[in-house]
Amino acid sequence: MYVDGLLFTGCAHSGLENILAACPWPVHTVVGGFHLLDGLEAEEELAALAQRLKAKYPNTQFYTSHCTGDKVFATLKTIMGNQLHAFSCGMTITV
Repeated sequence: MYVDGLLFTGCAHSGLENILAACPWPVHTVVGGFHLLDGLEAEEELAALAQRLKAKYPNTQFYTSHCTGDKVFATLKTIMGNQLHAFSCGMTITV
């Protein structure tokens, strides 16, 4: 779902990069699970994903929760810094 620069992905089963590439409009905020579970992805793959997202979408904020493991989040956060945020039910995001 897309509304005024906010892309809601739900759980990104088809891959976050694929969803972003298919979106024909500018995206400043992404909200949804990354579908990356702890222990299933290699650290190197996660680091490469974080580098690609940071390079290709430098002004985009990413909010993720379910189906993004805690260890995955920590690895991505190390590289993405202030571009990556955790969210949970009831949280309000101001864009």
